[in-house]
Amino acid sequence: MDFFYMTEHGISASSLPGIITYFGIVFLITILALLIGKRGMCHSICWMAPFMILGNKLRNALHIPGLRLQPEPSSCINCKQCNKKCPMSLDVNNMVTAGDMRNSECILCGECADICPKSAINLSFHNTKTPTSTEKIE
Repeated sequence: MDFFYMTEHGISASSLPGIITYFGIVFLITILALLIGKRGMCHSICWMAPFMILGNKLRNALHIPGLRLQPEPSSCINCKQCNKKCPMSLDVNNMVTAGDMRNSECILCGECADICPKSAINLSFHNTKTPTSTEKIE
């Protein structure tokens, strides 16, 4: 297997239309990042977002167990390390203090739970039929 097939010039495009397409996509991502900020493409034109949102809503409607973030607002010291670590640029600190970690843009990576010095955020696997005291039912 040749991992560097047709990449003599550093990109995997062998024709002029391929190169134009490649640089067009790189240009679009760069412009969105400059105009919108961190994860500009993810927040504006990501083709996976509708599937993630629909899947999350179906999971909740059908009461299918799934991975969730569980906040412990009383443990939060407002250090805001979770905000800095979130790859989706979400305001995780406000979600913890509100006691509701549901956000359609959250990809459940767990970075916020890993960085929290007081374990105010935990990952859990449960069903929406039996929510905890801090979780609201949709």
